[in-house]
Amino acid sequence: MLSLLSALLEAWRGEPYIVVNPLSQTVQLGQSVQLRCTAFGIPAPHYQWYQNGNPLQGKTKEILQIENANKDHEGAYLCAVSNVLEEKWTEAAEVSIGKKLHCDNQSSTDKVALLIGNLNYSHFPNLMAPVMDVHELASRLQQLDFRVVSLLDLTKAEMLAAISKFLQLLNRGVYALFYYAGHGYECSGRNYLVPIDAPQPYLPQNCVNVQRVMHSMQEKRTALNVVLLDTCRKWYNQHYAPSQIRSLAPLGNTVYGYATCEDAEAFEVQDGERSSSIFTKYLNRHILWPEKVTRVLERVSEDLGRDPLVAGKQVMEIKHTLKDSRALTDPIRTTGHTGELHLRNVCWTRANELPQRRLLTFSCGAEVELSFSAMFSNVVIVFATVRTMGPQALDCRVSLRSTPVS
Repeated sequence: MLSLLSALLEAWRGEPYIVVNPLSQTVQLGQSVQLRCTAFGIPAPHYQWYQNGNPLQGKTKEILQIENANKDHEGAYLCAVSNVLEEKWTEAAEVSIGKKLHCDNQSSTDKVALLIGNLNYSHFPNLMAPVMDVHELASRLQQLDFRVVSLLDLTKAEMLAAISKFLQLLNRGVYALFYYAGHGYECSGRNYLVPIDAPQPYLPQNCVNVQRVMHSMQEKRTALNVVLLDTCRKWYNQHYAPSQIRSLAPLGNTVYGYATCEDAEAFEVQDGERSSSIFTKYLNRHILWPEKVTRVLERVSEDLGRDPLVAGKQVMEIKHTLKDSRALTDPIRTTGHTGELHLRNVCWTRANELPQRRLLTFSCGAEVELSFSAMFSNVVIVFATVRTMGPQALDCRVSLRSTPVS
């Protein structure tokens, strides 16, 4: 991922580059709609939103917020992003207003999601889809008011550390979602996620056990636990004894969504320069739908089953013990949980803090300003702008590297 960003920025002149496109969605009558377009550029780009080809007066910010949506708000939305160098347009986002489907008065005390995408492996074939899959799913979950940590290319130690921090944000009443995209396999009824530093062949001790993660999530007495695995489930090393893990408690709050069934593979597809997995493609299509989470996954399964590219090769599997009609769109109510919320806010602020802008002054008199932006929780983009060339300089250029020059 870092090499892709480096190649992009080497040829970049400062024209607007769109990082986040607005997402199509269906909301209930009277609900709010939030469309997001994020772009960077030098100078900073200007935003202008359009509905059905018509400019929306005063809608010139990164986020377009529509309150109390009605049928007049349906249609195709785009955002034009421009600076003095160029104008670019986002992909179209279709907004539909549907009738209320989810009637139960369920709520959470908070919503927290951990998304991990592994693609650049040391000892296994590299993948392409996890970059966009994690990025787009994170954007949708943020629209549902989830606190999202999105991470790319983790070693086993880093995966375990990220999961440990994720668990610290969970307690009673929280909706928790764990998503993984990358290599994986199944052994003796257990699911294993493959870190980027795992050696060949697949062995349980070199990977992360999903059932252990779920057990730890349940111990936090969360209101809803959702685990989504976009990974293969081929059987390997079946002679190994199953790991000793206690059965999950009968709390009625657990949902598993597997991209594929037992002893089968999960596929990714490429559309031009864009790669995505079949499973996450349909997950992103339905995840904003305001109905019980198991019904949302059933819609994903139905669409995947109709896709001719994977007919007879990949079938989604859903398991759950969900006793209440809980939806990812349920509101957050913090009454009586302010202490836990304060602790989560402190942890969240520390985990998402970016460096402040910095002005570097060199001995020649040149001044360079550094600014920072995050595409993922562990991928930071650094921008450098020459503010002053110095009295003797005829030209001044900045070169940024991800590693120091010796």
